Amino acid sequence: MKNTVLNEIKNILNQNDFPEEPEFSAAILKSRDIIIYGCGSGFVTLSMFVLNRHKIVPSIVLDKKFTEPELKKDILFRSPDGYDPDTETLEKSLVIVTLGSAEARNEITCDLKKMGFRHVISAMDIYEYHLPNPDERIFRGFSFYQDNCRNILEALELFNDDKSREIFKQFLFTHIYRKCMPIPCDPLENQYFPFDLWDNSVYRRSVICGAYNGDTATAMVRKAAQIESLVCLEPDPANFDELKKNIKPYRNRVSDLLLLPLGVYEKSIQMRFAADNQSNSVISQDGNLLIQCIALDDCLSDIAPTFISMDIEGSEMFALKGMKEIIKNNHPKLAICVYHSPEHIWEIPLFLQSLVPEYKFYLRNYTSFSSETVLYAD
Repeated sequence: MKNTVLNEIKNILNQNDFPEEPEFSAAILKSRDIIIYGCGSGFVTLSMFVLNRHKIVPSIVLDKKFTEPELKKDILFRSPDGYDPDTETLEKSLVIVTLGSAEARNEITCDLKKMGFRHVISAMDIYEYHLPNPDERIFRGFSFYQDNCRNILEALELFNDDKSREIFKQFLFTHIYRKCMPIPCDPLENQYFPFDLWDNSVYRRSVICGAYNGDTATAMVRKAAQIESLVCLEPDPANFDELKKNIKPYRNRVSDLLLLPLGVYEKSIQMRFAADNQSNSVISQDGNLLIQCIALDDCLSDIAPTFISMDIEGSEMFALKGMKEIIKNNHPKLAICVYHSPEHIWEIPLFLQSLVPEYKFYLRNYTSFSSETVLYAD
C-alpha cells in the first residue's frame, strides 16, 4: 500500500501541468446566475471563501428560516415555499446547496431537480470552498506542488499507517485535481478523540486552541474520567460568550479550568481579526476587530500539557512556532487541523518531527472531503 501511494503521487507530480481543468471553480461561477440553497454555517463558509473573495453575487438565497422575504445588500433572501421560478431561471441558473449533511444535500438536490432546475451542485463541488486560507504560493500553479515534491514525499514517509497515507494522497489530489476527492473518514464525534491511537488519560492536562463555542471542551470533559487542568483559548467575543455558557455545567469535572479570550500565534502581539463568522472567524488584515494573541511558550510553560488541539483557521504553523519549547520539553499528544491550506499537510508534520523525532504521526478525516482533516502526533 505504501509504495502504491508513493508511486501514484510521484506519477502525478511528474506531469507538466494540472491533470485536468476543475469542473467547478470561482471563474466558472462568475459567468452564471447563482442561486444559493441554505443560509446556515455552510453559507457563511461559501460566502467567505468563494463569494466574497471572488466578488460573486447570488441573485437569491433560499432557506425556510425566512418567513418573509428580506433584501440584504441587493440579494433576496426568502423561503423556498411558494417559490416559482420562470423557465429561463430553471434552465440557466446554477443552484448551490450549502447544507452540511450529505443526506440533507441529496434530498434537497432531488427536490430542486423535481422543480425543474437543470444545474444543481453542492458547495463541496467548488474547488475554492476547500481553500479556507490559501498561502499565496499555491497561485503559482502546478509548479508549487512540483517544487515541494521532496517535502511531500518526506512527509508521506512519516505516517504510521495505511489509512493515514490514503488520506494524505486523497487530500493532496483534491488540490492537484482542484476538485473534491473522496477521503476515508471517521464519525465527526471522534474528532480530537482518536481512541484507536490513545486512551482518555491523554486529556488530563489539555490546551484547546480555537475553542469555538466549547464543543470540543465539553465533549472532552464527558469522555475523560477526570481532567486536572483545561485551558481554552478563543478570541472571537461571540464564540467566547458561548464557550463560557456551555462549559459552565461541567466546571465541577475539571480541577483547574482557564478560559482565555485570546488568539494563539508565534509571538505575543495584537492582530486584526475577522470576528462574528462562527467557526470561520480568522486572523485577517481586513478584520473588524483587534485581538490579543499570545505565544504559548510565553504564558503556559508551567502547565506541562499532555494534550494540545488546534483549529485556528490557517494560523496553525505560526502558533506551533510559538510553542516549540512546550512541545520539545513535554511531548504532548497533538491534534492539529491541517486542511486550511494545502501545504500544511506536509509542512506541519515535517516541522513537528524536527522538534520531536520520536513522534508517530497519523491523519484522520471527519467529513469525507478535505475539511476537518486532523494530524495526530502520538
